[in-house]
Amino acid sequence: MKRKLRILCCLLAAMFLFAGCKKETTVPEYKQFEEDKALIENNVKVLSVFVIGTTDENNNFVEYIDYKNQLKVDVNDIDASLPLYSRNEWNQVSQLLAQFDLHFKNQEVYSKAVKSYLDSREDSGNAKKLDLSNLEINKNKDGGYDITVPIVCDVKDMQLAVSYTEDMKISNVAFNVQYTVGENLKKAGLNTLLGMGTVFVILILISLIISVFGIFPKIEAAKKAKAAAAAKAEAPKAEAVVTPAPVVEELSDDLELVAVISAAIAAYEGSEDASGYVVRSIRKSTKWQRA
Repeated sequence: MKRKLRILCCLLAAMFLFAGCKKETTVPEYKQFEEDKALIENNVKVLSVFVIGTTDENNNFVEYIDYKNQLKVDVNDIDASLPLYSRNEWNQVSQLLAQFDLHFKNQEVYSKAVKSYLDSREDSGNAKKLDLSNLEINKNKDGGYDITVPIVCDVKDMQLAVSYTEDMKISNVAFNVQYTVGENLKKAGLNTLLGMGTVFVILILISLIISVFGIFPKIEAAKKAKAAAAAKAEAPKAEAVVTPAPVVEELSDDLELVAVISAAIAAYEGSEDASGYVVRSIRKSTKWQRA
């Protein structure tokens, strides 16, 4: 029984020992990483020389690139000069970079690296030293590497971030100024205020536009009321009774009737001569019809 118990204890101990072991990096993988690390360190040095300026043996920057004269454009309009080289010129530059084992995915990556440095330089000042002792290398999801290396500057330090593809071509380069927590919070607050302010301004403009739409019906109603008042003012004039001019009736067709009436009037008056009576008009009376 004791023997079986000893065997069981040995088996359990062996299981715990194997469980605590982890797979070590194989020699080929480690060798490849060391080769890539050496290439990355060399790339960082060369890249800093081509973008920032020359360094001494201690990686201190001693001379800076004068982009304003080199590019013959305003550094604030660097976007307008992208790409910086024609196709033939870029082929020559890329061949020169390839001699230092520096391979860019395309010209745009190099141009954006220059722009990123110029934008960061406004806050950081001149670069002083490339701190390769704090170089960090991490694998990315594309099978390449993401590396970061600090750059000591006059005003604020920068961080150089470089991304590699699986075939060790540089796909992205960025120079990021290292702001303090307070500065980052201040920027975040300003961005928030700017965003909220923009939203409120747009909402106010929309409300003003909507309120303006309510004026048009009022204007239309005022025009209609004015037109109705004008029409009402002209109505009495149109309805005024116009007194017709006296109509002189033609009696030439009623000579016999005129003679009879004249004779009747003369007889009624007891006069023998009816020539003194003149019938000027004959009107039809409705009194006899009512009687």
